[in-house]
Amino acid sequence: MVGTWKITVQGQNCAPAQIVRISAASASVVDGTTNVDDGYGTIVGGSFDGVNATFTNKFIWDGRRQTEKWKATLSRNGNYIKGSYKNTDPKIAGCRFSGPRAR
Repeated sequence: MVGTWKITVQGQNCAPAQIVRISAASASVVDGTTNVDDGYGTIVGGSFDGVNATFTNKFIWDGRRQTEKWKATLSRNGNYIKGSYKNTDPKIAGCRFSGPRAR
């Protein structure tokens, strides 16, 4: 799971595309960053079991702190990621993502 992912996001008011950079992934931690348009989110906490991951993405958008809870699954020999996330903002809903490992 460690690496850079170019994902496309679908859902109500979800950012349409993002780069997710995972710098560490283990049973006890997932660390990295996400781009939220022109800002960056920080991935904190979480876990990875070799195929499935859960983690929290925290960022500031429009002057407000927001949190997303991500659930992700690797496929295609670890070269593709897909899943969903829930945002603390109720206007952002049904966010599903997928995409390949960036080359």
